[in-house]
Amino acid sequence: QAHAMTCSTRQGSLGQHFRVLDDARGGGGGDALAPQLQDALDSLRSFEWVGLTDLMEHSLCVLHFQASGKLPSECQCSASTGRLGLVLPRFNHGVVRHDPSSLSEETLALIDAHTEVDAQLFAEALRLLLGRLKAVEEATGASLLACLDWKKLYKATGHIKTLWRAEGEFIG
Repeated sequence: QAHAMTCSTRQGSLGQHFRVLDDARGGGGGDALAPQLQDALDSLRSFEWVGLTDLMEHSLCVLHFQASGKLPSECQCSASTGRLGLVLPRFNHGVVRHDPSSLSEETLALIDAHTEVDAQLFAEALRLLLGRLKAVEEATGASLLACLDWKKLYKATGHIKTLWRAEGEFIG
């Protein structure tokens, strides 16, 4: 994501990130231009709306509010179900979801090192979204955050050290 948010063609095609196919070290495939975190964060913060697939229903409720100044009734947290009324269809497109707990510590460390900038970008996007959800709650009196599944969110993002002290202890 950081690559996508920092690429530009303003300087011609060389403004795009590209892969080194056969570098001098013989390894090939390395990034010629690593994404700069600050540039990606600046781009993210310039967006009027930020949505995350991990919180898609919540994200769409913020979008509804930002577009119309109102929330549909489906964006109210139900006390009986503990869910928002906005239910979206789920598609996996035949792709099996992998469980990170099945990977070795060494493999996870390699993935974390390769996605370090993306993880920090995601953490900031999550903080932005949560802040905007709180602002929508304050503006409308609706309950949105009460239906957030913190355990599921931790399971998906617990590996991002800047988000969590421990399970259930989100770093805001």
